[in-house]
This record gives sequence, structure tokens and C-alpha cells, in this order.
Amino acid sequence: MAGSHASDAGSDSGELPHGSAPLPATFPPPTSSPLPTTISPLPISTAPPATASLNLTVSPLGAALSDGASSSTAPPPSIHAVNIGAHIDFKLDPISDNYSKWRRIMSFILRKSSVESHVLVHSEPLQQTAQWRYDDLQILLMIYGTITDELYDVISAKDITAYHAWVLLDAFFRDNLAGRAVHVGAAFRSTVQGDLWIGEFCRRLKALADELDNLDEHVSDKTLTLELIRGLSPRFQVMASLLPMQVPFPNFVQARSRLML
Repeated sequence: MAGSHASDAGSDSGELPHGSAPLPATFPPPTSSPLPTTISPLPISTAPPATASLNLTVSPLGAALSDGASSSTAPPPSIHAVNIGAHIDFKLDPISDNYSKWRRIMSFILRKSSVESHVLVHSEPLQQTAQWRYDDLQILLMIYGTITDELYDVISAKDITAYHAWVLLDAFFRDNLAGRAVHVGAAFRSTVQGDLWIGEFCRRLKALADELDNLDEHVSDKTLTLELIRGLSPRFQVMASLLPMQVPFPNFVQARSRLML
């Protein structure tokens, strides 16, 4: 009993058994370097990264288009693709006095397709290319399709070309120029508005003036405007008095527009 009390007393006093190494009273500090309490910022370079410079030259769009336009020109539209009825919706008729209108529109159509030489210059078909002959036949069909049966009977012939048809029509309508000029001129100077709408009255006057011009009797714009004013009906009496006093004197289109108000 005395021995057990002695060992208990030894345990209570903190003594270790014989042969055991004593534990250190405190743990030694770590040998590694202490962590920094502050973090130094990394240096940041403000210089841009070194990259190869690109030399890009952008041409203006207009310059590119002009270069393309100068290098290549679009061909004119084919005469075979023309819908003649969409441009000439009437028949050339000796009674209607519409030859100048028909001739002007047909000339524009031929000029647009660069084939106007077919009706201006005489050529032997057998000395021309096959394409030329195809184009000439197409023009001839366009002429036949826009004239009355009476005129067709006058100009039709075997082996006729577009040039011959054009010349025969011109001779038919321009024959006896002096006599026709007297007739058309009298109609031009005697035309009055009456019960006509102002637009229809102006259209008739302009058609007669064009017909006189086609007969080598040119009508100036001022003369046409004066005839318009002279032929107005009494309900336009006030405008008929005001228009001649305007400075500058109005042209035909301006006078028509003011009368339409």
C-alpha cells in the first residue's frame, strides 16, 4: 500500500517514469520565415504590347465604283427584249395627226438599244451580219405593229428593211409640207378651249405645235403660251389678263400649272 501511494504521488508531482525523455515545457517557434503581413503590388507596365504595325489603306466606295464603271461599260438593252406596246399604246394614223409623237417615241426606243442606225442609214442586208439582220427584222415588226392597216398596205413590200419602212412613212406624212403646214397652222391658231378641261386644251395645242415643228414650221414656247392665253374660255378671264403681265413671262409649262390651280 505504501508503494502504490508512492507511485501515485510521483504521478501527481509530474515526474516521468525512469528512462523516458522529458517533454519540453514550450514548443519552439517554427524555423520557416514568417508570412509577410503586407503584399507588395506587382509592377504593372503601361507600355502597349509590342505588335507589328498594320498599314491598311481603305479606298473610298465612290472611287471603287468609278474605277469599275470606267473599266467596264454595261451593254445596251437588246431591241428584242423591248415590249413596244408598253411605250406606244396607240396606232400611227393619218387622221389622228400623231406622226410626230410616234416618230419621237420610236426614235428614243431605237436609240436606247443603239440600233437607230437601222432607220437612218441604208444598208444591204446580205452584206451585214446575221445579228444585224435579226435586229432589222425586229425593228420592222415593231413598226408594223404600231401602224394602222391602211399604212401597212402603203409601205409593205417584199424584202423591205426597217430603213425603207421608215423613209416611206416619213414621205407619207411629210409629203406636200407647205400644204399640210397651212392646214395644221390654221388649226393651231383657231383652237380654243370651249368646254374642254384645261389639261385637254393644253394637250391639243401642244400636239398641233409638235406637228408644225415636224413640218419644218417651228413654234416657239412664247408663241405657244400666247395661243394658250388667247384661247382660254371666259371663265379664265382673270388669269388671261394676269398671265401676260407677269415678269418674267411664263413659259408654257408654268402657264399650264397656274391655270390648273
